[in-house]
Amino acid sequence: MLGPRSRPRKVKVHEVIYAVGGRNRERMMSSVERHDIEKGNYMWESIVPMSTPRVGPGVAVLGSLIYVLGGGDEQNYLNSCERYWCLFIDKEWVTEIDKQ
Repeated sequence: MLGPRSRPRKVKVHEVIYAVGGRNRERMMSSVERHDIEKGNYMWESIVPMSTPRVGPGVAVLGSLIYVLGGGDEQNYLNSCERYWCLFIDKEWVTEIDKQ
């Protein structure tokens, strides 16, 4: 990854690995990094960050969507969810998800 971090969550979507959230020595992180396995160069790149820093969230993949649920920030457990569509690089995380 681009820098040291503890407790990120990692998922694989198609042939790309994503590292989501975690913390470094100074703070909680909202950053997200990706590594394209097919490129074969072991290079990570930053993509658009989540709206909320998270440590230890649940992460799930449905097709080309990454869902990041809960986790914690500096003071509380979080009950929010964010969604990222992997087919569109550098787009935004969606925080308002239909609860039906």
